[in-house]
Amino acid sequence: MKKVLALVLAVIMVCTMAMAIQVGGKPGSTPEAGDDLYLVNPGTAIAITQTDLDNWHISYLKDDHGNLVPQIKEDGKVIKKSTVNVSFGTGSALVASQGWVEVDEDVWEYQILLKENDTMKLDEKVDLSFSQISYKNTGDLKAQVLKFDDADKTANTKDDKILFDVGYLVVEVELDE
Repeated sequence: MKKVLALVLAVIMVCTMAMAIQVGGKPGSTPEAGDDLYLVNPGTAIAITQTDLDNWHISYLKDDHGNLVPQIKEDGKVIKKSTVNVSFGTGSALVASQGWVEVDEDVWEYQILLKENDTMKLDEKVDLSFSQISYKNTGDLKAQVLKFDDADKTANTKDDKILFDVGYLVVEVELDE
């Protein structure tokens, strides 16, 4: 007799290394599935990178080599810093934490870490979405705000919605007795 096991997790996260995803539907960051959904596993991190900020024409703090930095120090004292606020349209409860992370020497990203959840499955539905991202440097009068509402309905523009399907791929496995 054959038993069919449904809902077997096919993807197991061996480590919780950040899986950087360039967001915004820009070149090099095409979603992995139809309907403009990025597929991500629970427990991974979604990263806003220097390339994303360049694509969105956001002015950010740079070190002497032109690299994105969250703060600039002089004599050990912070003289300028950047503040990022991400507003979620859906799924804010899936977020464990968010903030600046140095992923390599002098390489910074703003990461949104998702909570672990072994029972979530990829179902081609939106579990998490960004409605806007604001970025403000010390001394700026106003924050630079990107709204992701797809107001102009034009594909591959800076205001395309950023949508995520969060979970694990489900496969069926047949076992012979």
